Amino acid sequence: REWESDGCPDLVKKPRNGQGGRGIVLCNRLNRPGWRSENIYQLFISKSREFRVQQIGQFSAYIMEKFRPTTGDGVCWNLDQGSEWHALPRSGSLGTHLNRIAQDTLRAISYDFGAVDVLADNRGQLYVLECNSRPGLGRENINLFADTMIRYYENFQRS
Repeated sequence: REWESDGCPDLVKKPRNGQGGRGIVLCNRLNRPGWRSENIYQLFISKSREFRVQQIGQFSAYIMEKFRPTTGDGVCWNLDQGSEWHALPRSGSLGTHLNRIAQDTLRAISYDFGAVDVLADNRGQLYVLECNSRPGLGRENINLFADTMIRYYENFQRS
């Protein structure tokens, strides 16, 4: 009833314990969601960009941008559909802004580290999608993660 009273905005329904984009469905007036406790429902944001910030405390190990796949429904940009991650600089205004968002996200959920996924809509407005507590690091990022973990613990010991 609450969804209907809000004008039935488009939602994304995803399994609570999902992985790899499987089971994600766009729900709207024509495709009404089946409200079940094993699902998570989020407001659908028509994204123009997607970022992942691997954050450890106040430090970003790396920041990546995910590029839209050439196939799929446009809702889920997962690797199985052909999307690709590309590294972004941690410095500069975008990197600094994403680092701050990731720090605030971790603080809000009392985590020390996590991969914070951030969406940008067509106007450039940023939204936190989720925080992954067990993200895949990939061979190319494991050293960045380890170096950042050392910096975090050295800083932690000094304080």
